Amino acid sequence: MIDIRYQFEQYVNEQRYLEAYELLLTHPIDDSYDSFYCSSMCWVLNQLERYHEAQYYARKGIGLFPNEGFLHAQLGYAYYRNENDDEALTSYRKALELKFDE
Repeated sequence: MIDIRYQFEQYVNEQRYLEAYELLLTHPIDDSYDSFYCSSMCWVLNQLERYHEAQYYARKGIGLFPNEGFLHAQLGYAYYRNENDDEALTSYRKALELKFDE
């Protein structure tokens, strides 16, 4: 059985973002107890400049894990890249409020 997290990390380290995305698509993980899947999908879609899709996964993840600062920061980035500055600022503020400051 493939270790999705390990393989995803390998692809990311090698900047093989499309392969990382496809890995997640073909091996969905139950995201009801762990933010890995939504966080990873959001992050990799931002890397691929697919910001509307990244927003979808960020909002889905925030619905499940509202205190996950990384998701708020990634949503802010996607909003920013789509030139939605007000929403980006709101998301970044929420990430900071949750002590996420990368």
